[in-house]
Amino acid sequence: GFLGFLRAAAPRATIWMAHRAPADPQPVSRYIQAAADAALCGARWVLDFDPDFRRRLRESDERARRDWARLAAVLRFLEERRAESLWPDGAMLALVTDARTGGAVSGGIVDMIAAKHIPVRVVLPEQLPSLSGEIRTLLTIAPDLLTGEQRAAARAVARRGATLVNGPAGWKLAPPPPGQITYSEEQIKQLDQIWREVNSIIGRRNYGVRVFGAPGMLSALRQSPDGTRVAVFLVNYTDYPVENITLHFPFRIRRPRLAGPAGVRELEMYETEEGAGADVDRVADVAVVLAERADQPKR
Repeated sequence: GFLGFLRAAAPRATIWMAHRAPADPQPVSRYIQAAADAALCGARWVLDFDPDFRRRLRESDERARRDWARLAAVLRFLEERRAESLWPDGAMLALVTDARTGGAVSGGIVDMIAAKHIPVRVVLPEQLPSLSGEIRTLLTIAPDLLTGEQRAAARAVARRGATLVNGPAGWKLAPPPPGQITYSEEQIKQLDQIWREVNSIIGRRNYGVRVFGAPGMLSALRQSPDGTRVAVFLVNYTDYPVENITLHFPFRIRRPRLAGPAGVRELEMYETEEGAGADVDRVADVAVVLAERADQPKR
């Protein structure tokens, strides 16, 4: 959620995430997840390792060398796919947020939606007039903080066919203490009040891609600036490969391909009731499903 807000607020900025690694030994998967987590939002992670891993690398420990090679392969792959990670969000679900409504915080509504493999586009209030006609649902969780002009822009999106969902009148969430970018347990309970309503509305709709059979993973949907191509980023947060993943798109696609650190291969595409589907047999660390749109998206 925090990185999504930064992308929306400064789309041309280069974003780096830096944080000291824990002092106790970590599996290499933790470092891969940190790098891929940042790349999911078009950012980069500053490499830092626990002391034990550093020592074993200096001593040319065999397992450490294998772990380093695995991490290096993932980092190389993420750089190769960086152009797609910087594409605009392809979600048909938009959430209006800014620093006052929790955009600059992690653990909020955006993160809750993403955890359900539902693509979501973060929109700043001043960006409402430029929203495309492909938006299916527009969430304004704190409508009282919008200006009259911004509320009118939100209604205009609804007139173009989107469902407009407003948060409760007067609802407001205090930001975390200075220097903290995560919500407290008490604040998460406050978020739960609005999350139940949001979840009941968005839970069964397809906002660009639905991902099935991917527990312990996160996904993100990107669409090329001209709207002709899509990229679905898949990041594995477990310590084992995730198998038999299914992707359903609410539009027709062509030439689906699976890109990963080991290379690129074609996927079989099949028709579904609302569009098209493709199956991914296995993701060890990170992968990207690339496809061309067979229809013309609404602009």
